Amino acid sequence: MDRVSTNMTNDDMQYYLQLRNSEMNTLQNQMAEGTRIKDLRDDPVSAAHSVKYLSKIDRLNRFSENIDDIMSENAITEGYMVSANNIIHRVRELAIQGANDTYTEFEKKIMGEEVNQLLNELVSIANAKTSDGTSMFAGDKTQSDAYRVLSSRVPGSISKVITDVQYSGSINPVQAEISESSYMDAGFSGNRVFWAEHQQIISNRDTQDYVVTEDSKFRI
Repeated sequence: MDRVSTNMTNDDMQYYLQLRNSEMNTLQNQMAEGTRIKDLRDDPVSAAHSVKYLSKIDRLNRFSENIDDIMSENAITEGYMVSANNIIHRVRELAIQGANDTYTEFEKKIMGEEVNQLLNELVSIANAKTSDGTSMFAGDKTQSDAYRVLSSRVPGSISKVITDVQYSGSINPVQAEISESSYMDAGFSGNRVFWAEHQQIISNRDTQDYVVTEDSKFRI
């Protein structure tokens, strides 16, 4: 049995008034922020599910961005490849013209200069960079140039010309995740794009009968 005192009615009114004000403030905050859970203690189980779903949405957005980036870079790469193909066609034309004896030695030197300029342009394409400064054709070695050029004078040349081009990239392309545990190539390795065959390591010594007797190292 509750004892009825003089202040009981007033105390009850104050209590329930404050309770309703608190509930109203909670509802107003939820409507203002557009969320039912303002603090984790409001509903721990629902909050845990919400965090899980938000993480899933973030991953899906990341996958979508990866796909968009790959499509954009592939479109840029296609433009570079078209330019490289045009250069190769022009070099072939000059090679056929240069094989004709109707041209003078000086004219052939001019053709050689044009070929060298075209080769320089082709190397520039092979060392192309993306918008963030990474190499497009260096495989997963994206922070360095894909190709290194060696130039020197050759008999009959007016100036130094390209005598060797060395691939310094990687044979493994960069990969991007496009769905859960699913990856696809996000770039191209130069050995696949500009080389006629896969890279190989060939020894300059006959090692057919060589037997390794202990842990060793070899330098390429």
